[in-house]
This record gives sequence, structure tokens and C-alpha cells, in this order.
Amino acid sequence: MKLKAGKKTIIATALLSLCSIAVSFSLFGKTVSSVDARGGDYSVPLDGYYDEITATSGRELTGQVHDLIVKTHQNYTTYDDNGKNGLQKQADYDPENPSNIIEWYSGMPMPNAWNPVTGGYNREHVWCQSLSNGLWGEKGGGADMHHLRPVEVSLNTARNNSPYGIVPNRENYKKYPKDLNKNYITDWCGGYKTNDVFEPIDSKKGDVARVVMYTYLHYSTYANVGGTTNGSGGIDYFGTLPITNVISAANEQDAWKLLIDWNNMDPVDILEINRNEAVAKFQGNRNPFIDHPEYAAAMWGDQPLPPPTSEPSSSTIESSPIESSLAPTSQSGGGNGCGGAIESTLSLLAIGLGGCAVLTTTWLIKRAKERK
Repeated sequence: MKLKAGKKTIIATALLSLCSIAVSFSLFGKTVSSVDARGGDYSVPLDGYYDEITATSGRELTGQVHDLIVKTHQNYTTYDDNGKNGLQKQADYDPENPSNIIEWYSGMPMPNAWNPVTGGYNREHVWCQSLSNGLWGEKGGGADMHHLRPVEVSLNTARNNSPYGIVPNRENYKKYPKDLNKNYITDWCGGYKTNDVFEPIDSKKGDVARVVMYTYLHYSTYANVGGTTNGSGGIDYFGTLPITNVISAANEQDAWKLLIDWNNMDPVDILEINRNEAVAKFQGNRNPFIDHPEYAAAMWGDQPLPPPTSEPSSSTIESSPIESSLAPTSQSGGGNGCGGAIESTLSLLAIGLGGCAVLTTTWLIKRAKERK
């Protein structure tokens, strides 16, 4: 499949089954394939990873998925792994330039060298430490690579400890990253903030939601989510995590609705897929909301999953090549929410799934706009 966006061409080849995804992308001349986890240090293959998930909704589903991601979490990364040890260079790399990383809130490419000063980046707890009921330190959930993200230092300071939510009249409250000279980079918007509420840009809302849901499901002690085990993690890694600590909403129901809405409005993109594969190698577990974003509404909404069916292995699935050209489209408000990214939507049709239903899915490929 071929997608033309401006002066550059994205070539995407995808093979999908109803229950698992195998993806190989060539992005700007760099091939990015889904990891054969058996070749990694800790990871398990996506093929078959969710085979034991039989529940279709609610607490039964949260319990089964919690047990899965804690039991397969074989290696708890350290705080320094997400900083001076440099694992983020492999997880958050820029497909256009692997010597860069992609800044979390704005999507801006920046040099990957660990440089925690204004204009450089440091570690962002997507679920703030101060909102974690004391669970996050520099280990466990506080060092989980599915949780921590690289953020330009002044943007990290601007977000501070604010919960996520909706900022009224948000265009009046834009936040921008800074360069090493401490000047604002106005080509890239990093979000909106007022009255101690931080709203991500539209093209990052789903990313934020999927990290928050992963963190909640993993680090809530098993009894709170219907599970049976906390795996090999330390007893102090797990506890009670009220979702309204990190989401600004009137009640839990409204908080989950907001997360589900964000998960739906901003679908999984190639950067999330790449990162999920990289972190699976480091830790052994996966973010289920990237592999199966439909889990969110099944767990905390009103859209149960269809009953599980037998799933063919990827080697038995046949697909037909599809080629398409699609012009880029931008979000309302322009660019990355305040003028920084171009998004193109592409539907991929998996054909002949050997017993599974034909599946159409939408990939959102986020593109950085060329600097003015």
C-alpha cells in the first residue's frame, strides 16, 4: 500500500487478523517491522499473546488483562534506563531521523542525546507521581517504559502535576516547547493549560489515554481490578489508583468516558506500534490498548467484545495487496492542534483471514510538518 503525503511517500504493508496484527512499514526509506519477540531478551510474540483472554467485558476482562500484563512483565526497567542509559533512543526514535527522538506532547523531533535542560528533554510520568497515591518513585510504575515518555523540559514544567482534562477556550492557553536558547518553538504546540487542567493536543489524546489506561490496569492491585496476581513486581508497586486523580472529571464514570472518547478520536499510530514492540523487548509485556484499543470501551464503556473465535497463525493468513494514494488532511485548529503535524488516515483491508471475519481498520500515520 502506498500513501503519498506532500513531498514524501509512506509505503505501508499490513497483515491483520481479527485478534492479532503483524505489521511491516517502510517509512522514509527505513524499514520498521514488528519484532519477532523470540529474538529479544524478554519479549513474547504478539502472535498468541492474548490467547488466554476469553472475557468480553467489564471486571472479568480487566482482571484477565491485568494478570496477563503483570505475569509477562519479566524485567522492571530502571529510572536511568529511561534517561542516561538511553533505552528511550530505541523506543521513541524518529522514523525520519533515528538520531532524533519524538517529543511526547508536541510530536516535535529533537536530538536524542540525554540532556535534561530547557530545550532538551527529561522523563515525564504521564500519570504524575504526586497523583499516584505514593506508588511512583524511581522503580515499578515510576520507571515502567510503557509509562514514562521524553518531554521537553519546559513543557514538563508547564504541565507540572496537573490532571488531564478539557480546557475551555483552549486556543487562549497554548503551551509551546522551548529551544536550547529558551525561545518558544511556536511551530509546535505542546498542549493547553489553565486552572490546573492540562489538555493534550488532539493528535496525542489517544496516546495519553492508552498510557493512562495501561498504568491504571497494571499497577492497580489485582483485587481492585478483578485479577488474581500482581506477578513478580514488588508489593509496593501496586495499590489503589483512583482514575479521577489523573483525569479531571466530576466522577469516575465521566473520567472513563473521556478516556474512551480520546482513545476513539485519536487511533493508534505507527509511532505507538513501534514503541510497543521496542518496550516489549525490554520488559516482556505489552500495552494492550495499543494492540487492542477496543478493550477500553469493553472494560469501562458499553461495547463488549465479540466472543473469542479460533485465530489462525500469521503464516496461514492470506492477504491481497492494496495500493492507494491519499492526500494528507489536517485536524481542526491546524497541524498538531496548534500548527505542527499533518495527519493522514488510511484504511487497510485484510482479506482471506482463514476463518476470521474480514476486518477493516484505520491506521493513523502522524506526519511532522516541515518547519517554516
